[in-house]
Amino acid sequence: MTTTPITNDEGRYIGQSFKCTRAQCGRTVEAYLGEDAECSRCGTEYNAFGQALAPRSQWSDYDTGE
Repeated sequence: MTTTPITNDEGRYIGQSFKCTRAQCGRTVEAYLGEDAECSRCGTEYNAFGQALAPRSQWSDYDTGE
């Protein structure tokens, strides 16, 4: 996946943009300051590194017992 840095007016890195990887979507997704991001067209979620995440319905709370 190709990512493009996003910088502010002072030239400081504040995030990255990349193309949605879901089939036939291709919308540009922007992830700022290490936060997860969601494609505004298809709803695919990505982590701060641009990796697609499983749908939230498949997420579960992991109890470490601590």
